[in-house]
Amino acid sequence: MIPSTIQDYWVKVIVILFSLAFPLQVFAASPDMGTVIRVHDGDTATVKIGNHIERVRLLGIDAPEIASKGKQKQCYGDEARTALRNAIFKKEVILKRDEHERNRDIYGRLLRYISLKGDEKNIINEQLVREGYTYIYHRSSSPMKKQYTLLEKTAQSAKRGLWNQKTCNGKRYGR
Repeated sequence: MIPSTIQDYWVKVIVILFSLAFPLQVFAASPDMGTVIRVHDGDTATVKIGNHIERVRLLGIDAPEIASKGKQKQCYGDEARTALRNAIFKKEVILKRDEHERNRDIYGRLLRYISLKGDEKNIINEQLVREGYTYIYHRSSSPMKKQYTLLEKTAQSAKRGLWNQKTCNGKRYGR
């Protein structure tokens, strides 16, 4: 039998080696911080994180498209982009990954929830759905989908934003 001090030593060594080889998800999911340098549309922005630039797609939401090559303009797309720009452009943000979602989409964009530095509890993704600027992203596998569905239904009932009869009445094309 190994004396307890030597046994304790080896247990600590094994725990340290194991944690280096298999880091906990908590560490892998630690949020990034950066500054928004461009807002492309209502659900995509470019963020400078340290010394590199990343395009970021906001998780859980689907903003109406703005006019661009190959894409037909959808109702409320310009308003959604303006809302996102007003919320995050030139501001320090925190990007949080959802462990139930992929890290990047098929276009190479980071998939993240975004909040402002110093206001981490206010998730911009949720705010956009709540205020009626975006739809929920139905193909999401996140547990947040239920909450986002409730936010969307509330915005729809209150006829906020794109749900208003004077704007889009919930339709993607035409007013």
